[in-house]
Amino acid sequence: MVRAIFEISWARPDDEEARKRTLAMFSDCKIREAKRHEPFHHACETRRHQTSKEAVDRLRDALAKARGDVAGMQVRVGR
Repeated sequence: MVRAIFEISWARPDDEEARKRTLAMFSDCKIREAKRHEPFHHACETRRHQTSKEAVDRLRDALAKARGDVAGMQVRVGR
């Protein structure tokens, strides 16, 4: 298993519905709000993926579903 951390930046930070829709895609993850100095709004951590490719595929799918709700999303994968 690898540890994947999905970092999400919102297109409209005050849009509560957009946040709920996007975070619902990460219901298996430990979700936390970013600290003031971090360049994203929320981080979602999971060890569900067997490989980094699986985590990247999930990122691609989440970006396609979130469309205009997020300004950006990336994944950091480690052991």
